[in-house]
Amino acid sequence: MGVLGGLLCRLGRQFRRLTASHARGSGRGIVDYLNVRRPQRARRLFTGLFDSVLAADDPVLLHAPKPVPGLIQRADIAGLWLALEAFALKEIAAGVQQALDEGAADTLLDDVLKRPEALEGQRRMCDTAVAYLGDLLGENKAAPFLEVLNHERLAEARRQVPGLADLAPLGPAFLRFVHAYLSVGRHSADVLAVCTPHSAAAGRGLEAANQELHQRLAGQGGEALTDLVPLTALHLGRHYGAVALMVHGHTVAGPVVEALLDHFSACCASLAWRMTRFSGDPDSILPRLALILPALIVGGVLEDPKGGAVFRSGWRRLIAVFENRLRDSLKNNRAVTPGRPDAPPLIDAPPLIMVVSGWHQLARTYDQEAGEIASLLEELKTMVEAR
Repeated sequence: MGVLGGLLCRLGRQFRRLTASHARGSGRGIVDYLNVRRPQRARRLFTGLFDSVLAADDPVLLHAPKPVPGLIQRADIAGLWLALEAFALKEIAAGVQQALDEGAADTLLDDVLKRPEALEGQRRMCDTAVAYLGDLLGENKAAPFLEVLNHERLAEARRQVPGLADLAPLGPAFLRFVHAYLSVGRHSADVLAVCTPHSAAAGRGLEAANQELHQRLAGQGGEALTDLVPLTALHLGRHYGAVALMVHGHTVAGPVVEALLDHFSACCASLAWRMTRFSGDPDSILPRLALILPALIVGGVLEDPKGGAVFRSGWRRLIAVFENRLRDSLKNNRAVTPGRPDAPPLIDAPPLIMVVSGWHQLARTYDQEAGEIASLLEELKTMVEAR
């Protein structure tokens, strides 16, 4: 038994060594697998500065007719990084990338990005970007930088929305916002937490957060961030009702009203685009319109001549698109011989009726014009029922 016990003991030690070696190999394999999928590490470190204001990818807002105040999406960040890397950060970014690559050789990238040396690299890139953008804006020579930014931004947007024809180009106002945010606004993540989609405090907390941010930024040159809280609440959380109350109470400035209208216009443009291209999911936009329209009414935006004109432009565009689609559907389906047992189903009529009926109900609820939608819709419904 003694000999047998010693043999078993030696076998046990060898087994534990083999198991530990295998575990280390497996762990390294997992780290390599996860890290190799994220090669642009300096970019990730830099863009992490915008996490508090970076809106989730929103294909609808890519259809906005002009740059939306305070909005930063992944396509914007892609363009900004490429331009900064080309004009200001090339050497620094290369050094940071090399250091992160070395750190990520045996450690998860998320852990590497939290190390003091990584945060120091982030600070250096931030300071360099702030200095460069400040000089660029001061000298009024932003055109080449913006050209690179907008080219990459459009390419990224088209990757998100295939078939997207164009994108409203960003201008100096966007660079001023980025400069101010990187200079003095990026330390306000705690205040901006109230703006997130699932924040229970959004309704009652936006006013308080807005006041706190104003106090923090007072005298620091953050004029471009005056409306950062309500704008972030719109873009990240879609807290249309809470922001509308701020507009109604005259506690926010013009850019917030402008952004609220931009959200509306983008919804109209995106819905019209999807209806004319027969692509996407048109009815998914209706719930969003159902939130924005009462917000515009509560905020008094439709009573303003400029705001009312922007609203009517987008709304009437939808009326025209819906009327054309209904007429086309009626024309196409009249060509189908009724009463035949082998007659094909009505072309696109049921989904079209569902989308237009949802929009028409919204128009009736808030007493908005609807053109000839009611009669055309009723005619198509009758045709469907007859089949």
